[in-house]
Amino acid sequence: RPRLDIDGGVALEAWHPTFGLSGALVKGRVWLAEAVEYRWERFQTTTVVGKQDTSISGWTSFTRLDMKPGGSHHVTFRLIVTPDSSSRYGLGAFEPADTVPDLKTTSVSVAVTDRVALGGRSTLDSHVHVKRVQLEMTSGGSLPYVIGHERVLGNYYKNLNQTASRVEAGATLATGAAKWHGEHLIKAGATVGYMTVTGVEDSRPVNYVRSNGTLARRYEFSGPGTFDASL
Repeated sequence: RPRLDIDGGVALEAWHPTFGLSGALVKGRVWLAEAVEYRWERFQTTTVVGKQDTSISGWTSFTRLDMKPGGSHHVTFRLIVTPDSSSRYGLGAFEPADTVPDLKTTSVSVAVTDRVALGGRSTLDSHVHVKRVQLEMTSGGSLPYVIGHERVLGNYYKNLNQTASRVEAGATLATGAAKWHGEHLIKAGATVGYMTVTGVEDSRPVNYVRSNGTLARRYEFSGPGTFDASL
């Protein structure tokens, strides 16, 4: 969609094209569905140094593959990929472009589901799901980060690179029970999962100044800057 500025001129503010297709690859046995969406948006903010733009861009790809190996056996494969980026993340009235970071995230999700009928009364559903998300936050420079009464100065104080991963697997057995005071469905199953978060963080001092420019407080960060956790 276009944007009309007060001072004249036309700028593109948002663009969201989409594309999709679906159909059988092997008649009665294999089906494919694919959808892709691209998104780009720009927002204008009035800051202490004038009007500045921030933008969000990225795309999402969704792929689904369904297969019937035979009989009542059904297998589904799903893949979702979503990279996104935000320029001047956190831009505000008192935080102009030089003082805020850029942000990038990439998410990949893969899942496989298997369903099979066991006889005429029972079904077994099993699944495996793997997801990985990477986040990267980068500062625009290395100038001291200063928070004052009227505005923020310098460059953002933190650079961050973080990756989170999760693996999950499970199975559920469902069976119809004999009619006894109505119809009953009995289910039993189990799910296990494992998650990790790793990253590197580099933080510089944050300075708070008084209205006359003198230093009021200064925060410094210690430690190795790396982290690794699992659950």
